[in-house]
Formats: sequence, structure tokens, C-alpha cells
Amino acid sequence: MDEFVRNLLRADSRAVSGAAIKAAGGARSRPRLFVLGNCGADLQMHKFIALADALNRRVGRAAAWLMLAMTVAVFAIIVLSAFFRLGWVWMRELVTYMHGILFMAAAGYTLLRNEHVRIDVFYAKFSPRAKAWVNILGFVLLLAPVCILILWTSLPYVVESWRVLESSDEASGVPALFLLKTFLLIFPALMLLQGLSLALRGVLVLRGEEAD
Repeated sequence: MDEFVRNLLRADSRAVSGAAIKAAGGARSRPRLFVLGNCGADLQMHKFIALADALNRRVGRAAAWLMLAMTVAVFAIIVLSAFFRLGWVWMRELVTYMHGILFMAAAGYTLLRNEHVRIDVFYAKFSPRAKAWVNILGFVLLLAPVCILILWTSLPYVVESWRVLESSDEASGVPALFLLKTFLLIFPALMLLQGLSLALRGVLVLRGEEAD
């Protein structure tokens, strides 16, 4: 686990170093005691941002391959059904599994890329500081409570599924429904990490620092 974390941090080490240098450079004009009191906190924030971004980036890029796998699976289902009159329940269920995992696993990566749908006409016109406040308050008041609620309500559901190694209701279905349900916990966890990363970027902006 420690090696995995070190690899994630190493992947974004340049980004962290650059951000830390910018933070230190911007802090030279501040009083000495203020710099000493906040340098460690700034570095920890930059490290957390880099770690959360790297984790969601890797998970998102890995999940993206499910799109190709789904395309191949659907094509195979159509060909086998139309030309050979063949079909298996497990293959159809597998497409549903991949579809669900793709959306749940890639949600944090989508937030990292800022590609979730925004239904507003004001945010794009806001100043960087106003956007920072929106991101911070959005995380604290909306994203974090919803993700925590999902974690809290889904945990017993997932634990029970693992306890009995829940399978498909169909006799010939995929015997791993408990694995699919596990993503009910992975999804909010990744969203929490990325939302906190976004909020910390807002904090850095409010403090006059650039967040990479």
C-alpha cells in the first residue's frame, strides 16, 4: 500500500514541486512568521491535491477501457443473436456490470477534468476568487454530505452482499454481484477525494496562490 502511494506521488512529483515553488515564491513578500506558520500546511495541501488527482486519473483512465470492452461485448451479442441464434444471460449482464462500473469509477476523474454538467449561467463569468468560494461551499454543503450519506447507507448493503457472496438472480448470470455493489462505496469515496482536492485548490486561490 505504501509503495502504491509513493508511486502515485512520484507520478505527480513535478506538479507538486512546481506548486510548492510557486507557493514559496509568493510567500517571500509576507512576514516571516506567517510564512513559517503556513509553509507546512501549504505543502501538505499540495501533496494531497497531487495524490487525489493522481489516484482519480489512474482509476479514470483504467475505467475508460471498459468502454472498448462494452463495445466489443455488445457487438458480439448482436452478431451471435442475429446470425447464430445464440445468447447467454451472463454476457448481457456483463455489459450491465461494465456500464455501471464505468460511470461509478470514472465519476471522480470526470470531476477532476471539470466535465460534469453545470447548469448555470453565472459560474463561467465569476472571478477566480468567486469560483473558489463556489467550489469550497459546493463541496462542504452539497458534495460531501451527499457522498457521506451514500457511504453510510450503502455500507451495510455492501457488507451483507460480501457476506453471502451475492450472485445474480439468474442461474446462468454473472456470479459476482457483490463486486458490482462494492462500487457503491468506491464511487462516493473517489468523489469525496476529488471534491476535497477541488476545495483545497479554492483555499489556495483565496490565499493568493496558484493551484496547479
